[in-house]
Amino acid sequence: MINLKLADADFAYLGVNDDGAALTLAVDGHNKVVGISEVSQSAADDVDHFLPLIGLNIDPQVWNQKLLSVFPALAYKIRDIFD
Repeated sequence: MINLKLADADFAYLGVNDDGAALTLAVDGHNKVVGISEVSQSAADDVDHFLPLIGLNIDPQVWNQKLLSVFPALAYKIRDIFD
């Protein structure tokens, strides 16, 4: 499990009253994302971003190399997780 308090990031695209925004990723033994949970104003968009990663069983490092996300986005919030 990887737990992130999004409001603690150096920059996060948070919504109004998102001081407690948090993201949890469930990863397997190969560091592949197998589940996600988020509590925030942008949770629907952030979870949607992960669905292809989970459903297609894509390596997160490959995903980061090949996907170009618009800034500010989930990609910036999680940029250091899979380095």
